[in-house]
Amino acid sequence: MGDFLRYYKEFLAHWGKELWTFGREQMVGLMLFVLILVFQIRNGLVPPKNAGWAAQETFLRPYLVLIGIYLAIHLVRTPWKLDQELREKLQHRTSQEEVENHIALLTRLTDRGQEFIRRCRSERGLVPQGEVEAWAQEVTGSVEEIFDSTYVTRLESVSGVPSETAHWPNSANKQVDGFVHVRVYRLRQFIDELQEHAKKMV
Repeated sequence: MGDFLRYYKEFLAHWGKELWTFGREQMVGLMLFVLILVFQIRNGLVPPKNAGWAAQETFLRPYLVLIGIYLAIHLVRTPWKLDQELREKLQHRTSQEEVENHIALLTRLTDRGQEFIRRCRSERGLVPQGEVEAWAQEVTGSVEEIFDSTYVTRLESVSGVPSETAHWPNSANKQVDGFVHVRVYRLRQFIDELQEHAKKMV
């Protein structure tokens, strides 16, 4: 019952808004008609005793017919408009949820990359190459799915990525560190871009 009443409350509000817009626009026509009628009476084109008849025949009846047609059109059109607005709201909400999910995924991948970097800079043993490669493949696949192949090119590009000074207990991990560092840096850039996009959607 609550949904029923809420729907018709929105229906009447939308319908009333459309009618108010129509009424405002017709005020100009009404003022012009009054001015023309006054002009005709003053110049003897319409006798004063026939002013009421002239108003009825030339204005009132045509406008009543016009308003009736307008009301009928909007009785049919308003439910369609409400449905369109609802679809747009749902689409907007879905898009926001998708962006938030993308941000969460890239953040999780960034955190895993940061963990590899921490291990490279603190452990004496070799960081398992298989784990790093599996992570890199997931990063590449996720970036291509969220964005496109041009972002994969950016992901792998070292251009503009600042280098970091660090100590590696096992120098063999230095190369792994650099490989992961580039991708983590790009992931943070992509997250920032998605967050900016999310702000514009609000």
